[in-house]
Amino acid sequence: MVSESGSSGLYLYCIAADRPDGAALTVSAPALDDSGVQVISMFGLLIVVHRCPPEPYQGSPDDVRTWILAHNAVVTQVWERFGTVLPMAFDSIVIGDQESGAEAVLAAWSSEHREELAVTLGELDGKVELGVRVHYDARGGVSERTPVARGREYFQSQLAKRREAADRQ
Repeated sequence: MVSESGSSGLYLYCIAADRPDGAALTVSAPALDDSGVQVISMFGLLIVVHRCPPEPYQGSPDDVRTWILAHNAVVTQVWERFGTVLPMAFDSIVIGDQESGAEAVLAAWSSEHREELAVTLGELDGKVELGVRVHYDARGGVSERTPVARGREYFQSQLAKRREAADRQ
């Protein structure tokens, strides 16, 4: 996608180490804007992107929530296929200019950082990061929990037990 100014953008989802079947990787989860997700193979890396305008996504809180869930769905699908991914932060966009398109900028960045990315992917291999967010209202105690995905329920119940014990103290 090219904007009126002639520049283009590539929205980054995640990076994985290229594998023999990497060229055949397809992502069925839709991109943030319901367009297709692309997998670009370069320098021993698989970079998961979609074409977009060269400006940040802006919208209502509901729009942002929907986009974050779409971002997560793409990353999760690639993770399930390869086991190790380096997720990019929401709204990470590579921007091209009049002289170089976003693909050329991404290729230059990937070439420059390929060793560092390969080492990071190697360090992450076989590991999963879990995040826990605690909501506490000092006026009324622990706030209502929102429903959580399966697999997190055990950790949430353990956290709830600890919060109750701390509140009692």
